[in-house]
Amino acid sequence: VYTCTGTRITTSAPRHAPDSDHVVLVSVPKLDPGVYIVAWHVISADSHPVDSTYSFRIGSGPPPSVNGCAAETNAKSSKVVGVSFGVARTGVFTGLALLIGGAVFLLLVASGSSAERSTKRTMWVGWAILVVATVAAVMLQGPYAAGSGIGDAFTWRVVHDVLRTRFGHVSEVRLLLLAVALALLPFVGRSVRNRHAPIW
Repeated sequence: VYTCTGTRITTSAPRHAPDSDHVVLVSVPKLDPGVYIVAWHVISADSHPVDSTYSFRIGSGPPPSVNGCAAETNAKSSKVVGVSFGVARTGVFTGLALLIGGAVFLLLVASGSSAERSTKRTMWVGWAILVVATVAAVMLQGPYAAGSGIGDAFTWRVVHDVLRTRFGHVSEVRLLLLAVALALLPFVGRSVRNRHAPIW
């Protein structure tokens, strides 16, 4: 919440209404008469941020003009956050391609060939990239969605809020599966070599 001159009003943390997860509540202090702007940001179902502003007036006077005040409060993520988040998302897809593609190639094509060793190395590189990129994406999702700086990526409250979203749940499941893969990847190599383990 901002004044029309761009001064931020201290509010409570946003929270869902007790009877609806589609309504967000925030407590504000007693406001002096004048025009105020609310700038809001949410994370959509596809994990991208959506934001807008609206204005309201305390006291008498003509309806406020959003265009007259909103320019000061349209917060955007810093360029560093945006680029870093894009790199992290790219890392997730790269890691998935190397890990899964490498495992399939090892089982179906490279077993017993000269490419077996490099394929295993590719799988491990994919695993490491995927772990690092997943953790980085979780840390950066909060400041990316809120339009804040890179410092918020290291704030536990921000990371905790991300972990409570669908994006956070998917990331947690991915990290759990990567922990399982950590135990299975050496087994995949042995099963190819000894020819006695099932393909799964």
